[in-house]
This record gives sequence, structure tokens and C-alpha cells, in this order.
Amino acid sequence: MSTQSLPIVPFGKYKGKPVTDLLADPKYLEWCKQQSWFEKYQVVYNICVNQTISSNDTNSKTPAHNKLQILFSDNKINAIKLLRRCIFNKNGPIPNKRRYDFRVICEGIYNWDIIIENISTYKCVCDATTHMECECDGSECDYKSYKRHRNIYIEIKPLLGEDYPAVKRKMDTQITLTRNEDKYAPRTFLLLIKEFNAESASKEQLITYFRSSGITVVFIDDLFDILPSQTTIEHVEEKNEIITFQPIKQKELEDENKLLNEKLSQAEEKIKQLEKQLLLLTSQPSNKQKTLKQYFGKK
Repeated sequence: MSTQSLPIVPFGKYKGKPVTDLLADPKYLEWCKQQSWFEKYQVVYNICVNQTISSNDTNSKTPAHNKLQILFSDNKINAIKLLRRCIFNKNGPIPNKRRYDFRVICEGIYNWDIIIENISTYKCVCDATTHMECECDGSECDYKSYKRHRNIYIEIKPLLGEDYPAVKRKMDTQITLTRNEDKYAPRTFLLLIKEFNAESASKEQLITYFRSSGITVVFIDDLFDILPSQTTIEHVEEKNEIITFQPIKQKELEDENKLLNEKLSQAEEKIKQLEKQLLLLTSQPSNKQKTLKQYFGKK
């Protein structure tokens, strides 16, 4: 990414330079940390000391965002599904004969919503059902198949619209700062989206747009092979198929249907009453007609 999008150091030796230049000079950085005035420069200070970046997105930590975050941090089977998509490009049931070890971190360095690190896999022929811990004594594990995998850094967006260029710029900054920690460490950067709605780009165009920065876009519906039009995560079960979705407006729609059915029943009853009244009027003569018949019937 261009260094122009990185925060600029406003003081000292690296004045006018991107903050990564300061981070690359550990001696000078350590000296800055010991100065009382350093904390006044909040943007640079937070990056160098707290490993966080400033964000103007005040709506980022919504309940929908938190539900998506806990969906992967609180349930290892969900996290494995995400790993299989990123590592093996596979969806569907998780094979029991492969063990997955990893650690999930929420609110990681530089504002990553989720970091999955220390990822390793190996095969075991025992009948393990948890996909995490082997049920054998280790004699059935194939340690020669052991593999370490790159860490995964994830940004979560429950709803992404026309602001997707700003999201990409933010992620570009996060990626640059993360890579600055260790330039040679392999990593995967992921944008996890629940719903995308923009007139200027399709899903395919969005995927290509983020791929230019080395960012993989994954949609929740594609990850779990479900395509509801409007869904919200209700709860997570410790099973192979672990996602339970409930329509966002299901209760409202049920209430509305019930009300419409009641109105329809009332309308049908009213129609029946009108039909009876109409039949009664057409089958009986009026008072005037009766009077005339009575009159002409007399001699």
C-alpha cells in the first residue's frame, strides 16, 4: 500500500515520515517512549505503544458485529470451518481424522477484530469427534503430517455498503503495520461480511477490489452454505453443523399474517351477512307491493 495513507510522525528525527519509519528504529522508539511529551501525539503514541490505530467508525462495535465476533471466538468448530476455507479452500463437514490446534484472539493488535494464530494440523485415525483433541493415546497420530499454517487476521463487517473503499484503506493501514512487526512472517488477511449492498459494485467486483491488497473476502452465507435473504445469528451449538439462523422479522411477519387472517375472516363473515340480507330482500315483496295487491284484490 502507499505510505501516504499511514499516520505521519509530527516530530523529531522522522518528522514528516510515515510511522513505520519510526517503528523500524527500535532505539529511537524506546527513547521516545521515555519522554513525557510523547503521549501528546495520540495517533503515533497509540500505534507505537498500544498497537492500536485511530478509527472514525463509531458504529463498528454494534450488536451485530459482536455476534459475528463471538461466533468464531466462542466456538472452535466455527473457527475450524473458517480455517478450512482459508487453508484448504473447502467447505462442508469437518473430517474427524484431522486435528486442528490454534488460538483465537479478539480485538488484537492494530484493531483486528479477530486473530487466529499458532495454527497447526495433523492427521489421526482415531475416532475423535471434537476435531480438537485426539481420543487415542497418541499411537494413532501421524506426526509426520504435522503442518504449521499462517496466522489469519480478520476484519468483520455485518453490513458493507458504499463505504467499502474506506474499509479497504483502513485494512491497508492495518496490514502495513502488522507486517511491520515481522516482514517475513506468512499471514492471511480476511474481510468477513454478512451482507453487502452497494450499487457501484457486485460481490465479484468487491472480491477483486480487495484482492488487489492481498485481502480475501468471505461471505458468511457462503461459508456455511446457506442463503437466507435476511438472517441473524441466534445461537451456536457444539455440533458439526453449528449455525442456527432465524429470520430477523419472523415474529413481525407472523403477527402481521395473523392480523391479516383475522381481518380476512371478518370480511368473509360480513360478506355472508350481506348475501343473506340481499337474498331476503329479493325473496320478499315490499310493503308497497303488498298494499297494491291487497287493494286490487278487493271487490
